[in-house]
Amino acid sequence: MRDPESLKKIAEMAPLRSMKSKFNVNERDIQPAKVKSEEGWREMNIRWLLSEKTVGSRNAVLFKAIIKAGAAHEKHIHHKADELVYIISGKARHGQGDEEWEEWSTGAMEPIPMIPTQLAGERIFNLKRMVSVRRGINRKDDTLPPRILTPKLMEGGTKGNLPFLGFMLNEYYSTRGWSEEETPTREKLIQLGLKECL
Repeated sequence: MRDPESLKKIAEMAPLRSMKSKFNVNERDIQPAKVKSEEGWREMNIRWLLSEKTVGSRNAVLFKAIIKAGAAHEKHIHHKADELVYIISGKARHGQGDEEWEEWSTGAMEPIPMIPTQLAGERIFNLKRMVSVRRGINRKDDTLPPRILTPKLMEGGTKGNLPFLGFMLNEYYSTRGWSEEETPTREKLIQLGLKECL
């Protein structure tokens, strides 16, 4: 999960990046989303500005929602997704669970924090890894089956090519928030509330 300041910087840079994009997206050309009230969307006009359909990527979504006074969106969860709200005009209130509601006004750019249930899968994965590490499993055990590590293709673009396993492992560990020695870092365990594994 990114910290709130880096999320704000990403949002501030987004218009500059989109101008350089090979995609041109005009809000007027985008039809309002077909959202259903039973899914929590009540009295909202939503247009998905950045999505797989408009920019060819599923890694980021940007939408504009016009919400009538008194309307609301029900509690919802996006697994491991950073959410950021920018209030163009008007004001809004936000709350999660038993938290106190926050008032947001025009110009506010606020990250929506993740709640513990969103991290359940990542907690489980890191716990399993810590058990494996304590049993002596390490980087040399993170390998691919022989059929992938033995070159058998004698023609085509992959002729004789083998995966760069060392590089791939470094990238995988980094993405997971682990050290190059295959263990979850102190910071990652604390972030996930797993101090007892230190």
